[in-house]
Amino acid sequence: MRERAGISMIELPSVRLSELVQDLAGVSLSGEPTTAISSLSYNSAQVEPGALFFCVPGLKRDGHDFAGDAVERGAVALVVQHRLPLEVPQVLAADTRRAMGPIAARFFSRPSRGLLLAGITGTNGKTTSAYLAAWLLEASGLRTGLIGTVERRVGGVSRRDVDRTTPEALDLQRDLAGMVAAGDRAAVMEVSSHALELSRADDLVFAAVAFTNLTQDHLDFHGNLDAYYRAKARLFLDPVFADREPPAVINMDDPVGRRIARQVAPHRLLTFRVADGRAGAVEPADLELQGLKVTPAGIEGLLRVAGRAADRVHASVSRELHIPLLGRFNASNVLTALGLGLALGLDLDLMVEAVADFPGVPGRMQQVDAGQPFTVLVDYAHTPDSVENVLSTARDVCPGRVIALLGCGGDRDRTKRPRMGRALEEGADVAVVTSDNPRTEQPTAIIAEVLAGLEQPEKALVDADRRQAMRTALRQAAPGDIVLILGKGHESGQEINGRKIAFDDFTVACELLREQGWRAT
Repeated sequence: MRERAGISMIELPSVRLSELVQDLAGVSLSGEPTTAISSLSYNSAQVEPGALFFCVPGLKRDGHDFAGDAVERGAVALVVQHRLPLEVPQVLAADTRRAMGPIAARFFSRPSRGLLLAGITGTNGKTTSAYLAAWLLEASGLRTGLIGTVERRVGGVSRRDVDRTTPEALDLQRDLAGMVAAGDRAAVMEVSSHALELSRADDLVFAAVAFTNLTQDHLDFHGNLDAYYRAKARLFLDPVFADREPPAVINMDDPVGRRIARQVAPHRLLTFRVADGRAGAVEPADLELQGLKVTPAGIEGLLRVAGRAADRVHASVSRELHIPLLGRFNASNVLTALGLGLALGLDLDLMVEAVADFPGVPGRMQQVDAGQPFTVLVDYAHTPDSVENVLSTARDVCPGRVIALLGCGGDRDRTKRPRMGRALEEGADVAVVTSDNPRTEQPTAIIAEVLAGLEQPEKALVDADRRQAMRTALRQAAPGDIVLILGKGHESGQEINGRKIAFDDFTVACELLREQGWRAT
């Protein structure tokens, strides 16, 4: 093994080019088929001698333009969408990005087959559900890798400099191979809509898959909600996954979940719902949380296991469930993880005990405690639905006022900005509007679109400087109030005009509270 970027990487013997593309539909090989491939790359700056270089067209740059540089650095073959005037073997593919997955899977000896692999998709809740599922697998004695928005964990080594929820297919296969080599027995991954649309996960063999919910997000990429739905639904309905028949754990409180469930083969289906009297599924689910109580200490309820879930524990049973997380939405996240656990063969009683000890997720309803007489929470809420859920949770547990700070990211779905503003106004007693990651947009323009959703924008406290806005929000707080710092969650930087500036909401909040004279005892 060798170490690279904090992740254990395996050294593999070289593979003949022909072995990597043999029997792949829609590809043709020109040049020497016995060319030895010792590494893979889609970034010309990272090419090593003996590499196969994928010429991937992007939104701003086309990998074909860097093929010559890749060859100069030692690439011995190319994957292309059109022939290039270079004297190296070339694999012609209709889509080089889509060819990356199956080729990388072959190069790394199909590592997903050596793991108990669970995949989770949906708009909200993927990260918490993934952390919970990994926690349950670890509690069951299975060392577990993790791939998601906050971190990649391979062989017990964590890497936090993550730039996307689901990596490119090449990086994904490499990480899974690293898990197998390091002795991981299971893995949990968040499967984003981008990854599904771009076929990053097509060559993975899942042992179980789960759906959390679907609300508006990423329309800048997908165009409309129906296209967004189709991308998410691929994980359950597309033959590339469905024909392998992994159990499908589906949230029946969500209308899109019910839509997917109607199309999944019954013998694959395992459903869940929070049975708290709200509008939702009318039929019972296999897993239900009944008598839900939300308290400042977390969530309590009676877990009912019936139907297909009961078949996995040999009888219909009920268990008291104690969840050390805030918010009704986290009840759904726990059910997602428990459903995956049952689908993967974990012991129910062991999982119920493990849930009670779950330590939480960085940047997800994360408490900032500097000894102040009010509550401060940092959360990643960045969609209208997630903002509404977090604010509703705060209202349920807060005896005082709800003070909420919110910004929206630049170069992302603009249509959700006024809806997020409306959710902020409706749920908070004091609304603070600021910047998030403006990227290439002007912060003031983004803020204006957020304010457009407010009925009384003049009442909002506005400051484009996020640190100053956080200072303002914290100064508003009195004993018994709750301050919510929303949008960035676990993120460690702020992206402004192509630069990433160090900025961690949790750290900054600690600094500002100390500035105000608060000290944890």
